[in-house]
Amino acid sequence: MLEKSVIFVGKANLISTAILGFNCLLHPFKWCFAFVPILPHPLIDMIEAPVPLLVGITKKEYRDLNLTD
Repeated sequence: MLEKSVIFVGKANLISTAILGFNCLLHPFKWCFAFVPILPHPLIDMIEAPVPLLVGITKKEYRDLNLTD
């Protein structure tokens, strides 16, 4: 892993399943940074942190974010 954030966007029940599955696919490697299957709305600003994250957010929260590359 190149120490980049990975953000899953979708429905809450599917996000957690996808993230847990993705984490299993990393085997034999381990994700040693922040791992949050569903990020609560009050912590949504955490996505802009300068540390690698493996998080899931809902489509509504994604629309509310104004992420620009």
